[in-house]
Amino acid sequence: MRQSLIPSRTRPEGRTRLRDGLAIAALIISSGLIALTGLPGRSDARSQELAAVFPPWTSSSEAAASSLAAGMRVLRSGALPFVMIVAAGEDEAVRPAGALLLLRLEGLAGCLSGGGAA
Repeated sequence: MRQSLIPSRTRPEGRTRLRDGLAIAALIISSGLIALTGLPGRSDARSQELAAVFPPWTSSSEAAASSLAAGMRVLRSGALPFVMIVAAGEDEAVRPAGALLLLRLEGLAGCLSGGGAA
């Protein structure tokens, strides 16, 4: 009798692969949910600090002028010249013309602000 050197797949091995695949999928989904819960939520504070992110070719003076035209108070420039740290006026925050993003600084201050608080 001749023995085969190639092991054949058995049913338990297929179940093991399915179980491993489900475990990986559960890990990916739970990691995403945990990351989402860590994001800052909506705040009722009217004068919160925001980062207005403009395209990289926007100068600091253009970003400040656009932010002022939107009715925001300009607090300081960010770590990069196209990031402007602003505070919303009494009304709801409106994204300045030309700005790509308007982000709350809560939890992001080290990444987008440059220098001390005003």
